[in-house]
Amino acid sequence: MKHLLFALLISFLPIGSALGQFGINYHQSDLSFAGVHYTFIPRIAAEFRLNTSVFVEDISPEFLATYRFVDRTSYAAYTGLGGRTNQFYGIVIPLGFQVSPFEELRNFALSSELALLGIGGEDVVLRGAIGFRYYFVRNDE
Repeated sequence: MKHLLFALLISFLPIGSALGQFGINYHQSDLSFAGVHYTFIPRIAAEFRLNTSVFVEDISPEFLATYRFVDRTSYAAYTGLGGRTNQFYGIVIPLGFQVSPFEELRNFALSSELALLGIGGEDVVLRGAIGFRYYFVRNDE
């Protein structure tokens, strides 16, 4: 699994350019997580996540590629594919929805996500989470 995550990371490095934008997120659930994401081109992003509120030895990194199949100014829906190590290791498949309810804060979004964790591992878990996303938008956009 570590080789899969490394291969995914390396495959995204050449795609990165000045056209992308960074963001952060936090989602609360029984398996809470915090993440950073980078949008390479419109609708396609890479995301790195770590679960929170756990002992250090139980931290489980996730790496995902996501695609926004609905991409509007005030709302979006996305899905993706990635991998996870440590607890519930294996393939990760998220399905999420986000909404930007405040006109003056378009960089801020409330988010909800369902994800299958650990496909191909010992246990498969359905994680539901709610949280927020914040996008650091460049001045020229």
